[in-house]
Amino acid sequence: MKGQIHLDQTAKIFLIIFVVVVTYFILSILITPFFVQTPRTMYEAMQQMMGLSQQSAVPNVLALIIALGMGFFVSARVKTKAPVRRTVDSSQKALSIVKKKLSADEKKMIKEIERAGSITQDSLRARLGWSKAKVSTTLTRLDKMNLVQRERQGKTYKVFLSKDLR
Repeated sequence: MKGQIHLDQTAKIFLIIFVVVVTYFILSILITPFFVQTPRTMYEAMQQMMGLSQQSAVPNVLALIIALGMGFFVSARVKTKAPVRRTVDSSQKALSIVKKKLSADEKKMIKEIERAGSITQDSLRARLGWSKAKVSTTLTRLDKMNLVQRERQGKTYKVFLSKDLR
């Protein structure tokens, strides 16, 4: 859209705060001479210097209201970027790219883990019909490549795809 700026959430908040503060200071400097009268006594002069004068409240409140209005205006004009989220398609693409470089046994194991979601190492061995040593060695290689993760579950391991590939 025309006239809109897209920033992330943090930058938007800092921009709005900056606009409000700068607008307040500029307006308070510009508006104050119109509302504050020249002090007649030394007591009034001292109150004015210390900021205790009732006359200074009106321009400060007015400047604050206008500055907050500017903040709302800037907030409406500046849009936040939508966070980039990986879709299922991108994780599937990543997995298919990785599978091209794996051995046939590693591909079979990844496919079985992918189908099950999470599976124990013993169940994986039974489904594939491999020896304990072959399953363990293949899983160790896949774990070192950060393709699978293993969590201890009793005497066996629970195996699942790494977070990047889910």
